[in-house]
Amino acid sequence: MLQNILTDLDFTMTQRRMTVELLELLVPDEPILLIGIEKNGFPLALKMQMHLKEQNNQLDIQVVGLKLDKHQPEEGAMREVSSMNISGRQVVLVDDVLNTGRTAMASISAIALQKPSRLRLAVLIDRMHKCFPVAADIAGARISTLKGQFVQVELDNGIPVVILKG
Repeated sequence: MLQNILTDLDFTMTQRRMTVELLELLVPDEPILLIGIEKNGFPLALKMQMHLKEQNNQLDIQVVGLKLDKHQPEEGAMREVSSMNISGRQVVLVDDVLNTGRTAMASISAIALQKPSRLRLAVLIDRMHKCFPVAADIAGARISTLKGQFVQVELDNGIPVVILKG
């Protein structure tokens, strides 16, 4: 069974709420680096940048993508993150779904080695079935799913369609 659990209006309101929550966690005078995990985290990070600029157009915000092999995220994260200018910056790691926590854990480990001033995790959906001790600082929605169900995010003209399958 497929079920869309986030409408266009819900997404816009959710993204704006996430932005307000993020502003409460960040220092406005420090540069912000939004790292969007490819493929869906990057466009979400771009939308987050737009909403942050609406709230405060003086913020220094850069958005970059992080491309990982979902089967071996540790190797990809170390390689990709080592080329980014992270030291001393506020970093927000952005992804669509926090599922097992493996991708987030690998990315957070690689980013932490580059010595950011602070590191936050923002996800559109926290599926709440983690295998690793990773918690999102900001989540658009926290969904408890049954075993055998999973959450999939597909972008439709930049608007995510969040589907619960199973």
